[in-house]
Amino acid sequence: MPTISRDPSPHVGARSDRVSGEIAMASFAAAFADVTPIEQDDGPAPVCAIAYAPEYARLMGFFRAILESNERSPRVLELTAALAEHNAAHYTVWHVRRECLWSLAASDSNILTDELRYSAEVARENPKNYQIWYHRRALVEKIRKAAAPVPRCAHRCFEDHANPAARRLRPACA
Repeated sequence: MPTISRDPSPHVGARSDRVSGEIAMASFAAAFADVTPIEQDDGPAPVCAIAYAPEYARLMGFFRAILESNERSPRVLELTAALAEHNAAHYTVWHVRRECLWSLAASDSNILTDELRYSAEVARENPKNYQIWYHRRALVEKIRKAAAPVPRCAHRCFEDHANPAARRLRPACA
């Protein structure tokens, strides 16, 4: 299966060469050659058809097909990165991206931390975007669950009796 050309982190999609007109639709068409895009159905007489950019409309056609097939793979991560570049507030794109990450995390232990870095870059460009912050929160929660248990407290940290925060936390450590 052809792959979408990327830099060293192919499963996440680096910001340096993501969409913004830089990734040719031909590479997506090649990577999704086995997928028949599903066009948006606005019904027989749409009141106000939205004029999507042709590249976004084509990517969404692939995305609708992927939703229907329930595929979760590295190429789906690439597709969601491209769609998020066009519309970072698309909740379903971020949801599918998370599902894909959860599926791939079993075989790639670094994918979640790579995604945390990737989403930080997206969040810097879209600081008021709820979908990105929700996505990052879900990542942190997943990473925390996967991490080894941390000792409840390091008592030495709370030896500073002049520190009110230390006094408040000390009883919880007992």
